[in-house]
Order: sequence, then structure tokens, then C-alpha cells
Amino acid sequence: MTIDERKGGDAMTHNMEAITEDVVYEWDMLRWTYEKLRYEAGELPLPEVTDPRTLTEYSVGTGRDDRLRSAMLESFLLHARTLRDFLCHDKKRWDDDVLAGDFFKVPETWTKVRPQLGPYLTQNKMRLDKTLAHISYARLRFRANDEWDISAVLRELDLIWRAFWAAQLPEESVS
Repeated sequence: MTIDERKGGDAMTHNMEAITEDVVYEWDMLRWTYEKLRYEAGELPLPEVTDPRTLTEYSVGTGRDDRLRSAMLESFLLHARTLRDFLCHDKKRWDDDVLAGDFFKVPETWTKVRPQLGPYLTQNKMRLDKTLAHISYARLRFRANDEWDISAVLRELDLIWRAFWAAQLPEESVS
């Protein structure tokens, strides 16, 4: 089924299964980069995140001293930003953007059941937006604090992620 078929339209055809693979890829990469950052910090063996709700604070910063850690952190943050926008935005910036609401016959269904963005991601929204993907003067404001609580990021996105998939279940299967 296509997004347009679910919405009852026929303007553009998007394969839901194919785009779902991309959405799941973003989640898998978020978790993988989280685990890799924890492993590189000396936590052996490689921690497998079974339940992000149980994670304790773990901060990682960027810097020129450890470029591999910085690259991994920036990858983690870019996947986090992509998922935050997918799960929490209600309006598309571009016509071909995919938002969580696209997976519902009525996009507002998701808006009504979606948990609010957590406090850490809310407080760091501008920082996440301005320090990734393009160079802006706003970056200068955030230089003093290059630490990111990656556990908070993963925990807060996990709550919305779980709600998104639970909302996809048929009503009779939700207890």
C-alpha cells in the first residue's frame, strides 16, 4: 500500500514498505552508534541496549583530540535529529519529506497520541539543529558546551519510537 492510497490520494506514489526500511535504518544506526560510543569509551564488552529506558546519563563531547569519537557522535546526533524530525514534526518542509503522520490514514491521529518530546531534546533542539548539517554563526554560542547526554537522547526518542509502532497496531491487538 502507498502513502497516497492510505490517505485516499493518487498524486505521488510512495512505497510504504521501502520507506519503512529507511525509517528502521535510522533507528538501527542511532542504536548502533550509541553502543559503539559506549564501547569506545572502554565499556567492555560492547554494550547491547536492550531497553533504552534503563540507561543512565552518559555524556560524550566533540573535539579535535579524538576525531573518531567526534565522527561517531556526530553520526549519532544526525540520526537522532532525523528521527526527532520524522517523529515530531507535523508539517513537511519539502513535498517529498516523510513524517510519522504519513503512516496513518489521518495524520492527526499520530499527533494526538504522540508523546511530547522529552526535556533533554526540547532544551537542546536549537543546539542540535544549529551544530549539525550546516555551518552557522549560532554554532559559536554552543562551543563552550560540546558534551551531549547520548543516553538521554536515546531514552527520549525511544519513548516516542515505541508509541509510534504501538499506534500502528490494529485496535483489537492493543491491550
